[in-house]
Amino acid sequence: MVCFDNILVPLREIDDVVRGQDTTNFQKHKKKFAKLLEANFDNSFSLIGPTRSIDLMCTDLMQIDTWIMGLQILIQYA
Repeated sequence: MVCFDNILVPLREIDDVVRGQDTTNFQKHKKKFAKLLEANFDNSFSLIGPTRSIDLMCTDLMQIDTWIMGLQILIQYA
C-alpha cells in the first residue's frame, strides 16, 4: 500500500510508474501551474492505474530516482 496525501493506493492497483508529465492530469493543469510544472519537469512522475493516475513531483533528481526505482520493484512483487 502506498499513501500520498492521505490517499491510500494498493500496490496491486499500480500498473506502471512513469517519469515525466505526460498524463491527462499534468496536461490539464499545464496553463494554471506552468511555472511550477516547467521548473519541476525532470522531477515529475506518475503512478498509472487502470482507471486513474496519481501525479507527483519531487524536490530533486536523487529523490525521484529513489521513488521510481523503489516503486517499480514493489509493484513487481505486489
